[in-house]
Order: sequence, then C-alpha cells, then structure tokens
Amino acid sequence: MVGTGGTIASVRTGESGAVAVGMSVSKLLADVGDAASVDVGPVDELARVNGWNVDPDLMWRVAGAVHRFISRPDVDGVVVTHGTDTIEETAFLVDGWRLTSGVNGS
Repeated sequence: MVGTGGTIASVRTGESGAVAVGMSVSKLLADVGDAASVDVGPVDELARVNGWNVDPDLMWRVAGAVHRFISRPDVDGVVVTHGTDTIEETAFLVDGWRLTSGVNGS
C-alpha cells in the first residue's frame, strides 16, 4: 500500500467542519478492522496531502514505490491512496512502467 493522502485520509477539523488530510495509512487500515480479510503487506506512506498538492516529484516517488512493491513475488497488487485532482498524471507515470495496475478515485 502506498499512501499519499487524498479524501480517504481526510478528517474533519475545527468547528467549521472543514476537512484536511491527516489520517495515516495505519489508521485507515485500523478503521477497516475485520473487513480487511487480506494481508496488506508492505506500506510506504510517502505523504499526507490533497490531490492538488501532489507534485511531479511525488508522482515519480509513487510510481517508484508501486514498481518496487509489484516486483516482489509476495505482492499481488498495490493500493495507492491519492486525491483525484492529479490522479490521472500519477496513473500515467505508473502505467509508463508497464505494470498491471488500476487506478480509482472517489
């Protein structure tokens, strides 16, 4: 699992009810609880940012992390938490490695 943040990692802040990225990958996994019936395996939390803050350097780091994980014989797939604003650009870089991958934003 590769963490960059995004809405899935956001929490409400203050009385206004605004949201900000602040949840770690380990917290996300803990909140899933018993529903996570699969072994998650390695985790690389690269950032905790909104999608519009994912810059080219972070995109390349995500692509590199996905490549490292998917190259391991004990890894069947990689989940990336990512905001939707720049998900297409990051997906393009991951796809450029010719990895079997799927990218989904919400």
